[in-house]
Amino acid sequence: MHIVQNSHTYSPTPPSAHPHTSTLPQISGPHISSVLLLETSPSTGGGPESAEQISETEPPSTDASFGFLSYNDQPPGCSSPDYGHSKGVVMGCKAGNSNEGTAVWMVHSTPQFPFIKDETYFWPNSGELNGQIFMCVSLHYRDLKTVGNHLQNIRALVFDHSIPDNFYDALKNAVQKTTFETRDNGQQGKVRPLKTRGGKDLKIFAKRNTKNRRGEHNTVIDECDNEPNQAALPFPQCGDLYLQLAQKFSSRIQAQTYNGSKGRDRSYCTEDLVVVNINKIKIDTLGQWNFTKDHSKWAVTTKPGIEWTCIGDSNRSPSQYARPGGALCINNRDVNNRFTRFVDEAEECTWSFR
Repeated sequence: MHIVQNSHTYSPTPPSAHPHTSTLPQISGPHISSVLLLETSPSTGGGPESAEQISETEPPSTDASFGFLSYNDQPPGCSSPDYGHSKGVVMGCKAGNSNEGTAVWMVHSTPQFPFIKDETYFWPNSGELNGQIFMCVSLHYRDLKTVGNHLQNIRALVFDHSIPDNFYDALKNAVQKTTFETRDNGQQGKVRPLKTRGGKDLKIFAKRNTKNRRGEHNTVIDECDNEPNQAALPFPQCGDLYLQLAQKFSSRIQAQTYNGSKGRDRSYCTEDLVVVNINKIKIDTLGQWNFTKDHSKWAVTTKPGIEWTCIGDSNRSPSQYARPGGALCINNRDVNNRFTRFVDEAEECTWSFR
């Protein structure tokens, strides 16, 4: 698969075009048209770094066995806070009547992308103002059932799609959104394991959200939906995706999230849980920039022997603690090391919430 930036056409590329690619994390800096590409495959480990323009070279698929969907809480022309703060594209090629075939899942951070097959405006101008991140994983077709269930759990807003009748119901339900209300209870906090076609270990997270209910005299009572068998988190931080990742991985986390209109929570520092905000990013081929100029959301574990890197969809702000969201995480030493090296300055803990 190719990720296209500053191109003039949008043609979903069949995921079989590059069958040996396992993961493809990509970072773009603010006010630039170049990108950093990290390719991971079974034969190359972390793969080379390169700063380059990426263009599409494969023709669009017209095969009836091909399906795709695009989801974005800020699709072209509107914005919807009622859905998960999530963005991505899913594509699959099904082999006949079997559940064999190939798939690609791309998660990213760019509003209004992709621009619904617009030949003149594929990449939104707003995508160049701040840093963005993309991550592609190559999967087996059968994994799309898991991906479709995850999209329902995070209430992904699907705005463009072509799903054949013989594809998984989980994908069709994600498109139709009819199951969202029934999945709100009991599906948050889900962790699902996956493997790329190249054998890399993945985990996908659907976070728990802060909630409120009506109490006596119709007062609003804020509540936490805490993880069973885990230490309870305080309100409203209990809806923080990155605190939940720190709990799941039993590791200190460094997190890059956007400042947003309502600001960013400071680093979370307790004896048991630590989430450190990243303040500045530095990449040799792209330069240095502040987190206020970076719309990407990602996190790395820092505990020795725990080598996870997560591409998230949520910021560290109370307004997003109440919204659905999640993360796609890969267990890979090279990817973890590279993202850790991107951290130029962090908001280290000098206080404690306890």
